[in-house]
Amino acid sequence: MSQICNEVSKDGLRATWREIIIKTRSEFYKTLVMR
Repeated sequence: MSQICNEVSKDGLRATWREIIIKTRSEFYKTLVMR
């Protein structure tokens, strides 16, 4: 049971990281374009 929880949290963490990276990237591009 704890193994399943670990896998789920790992996948969730990965998804969150991807979202953060995408958000940061879009913000970075926005600042580049604004210049």
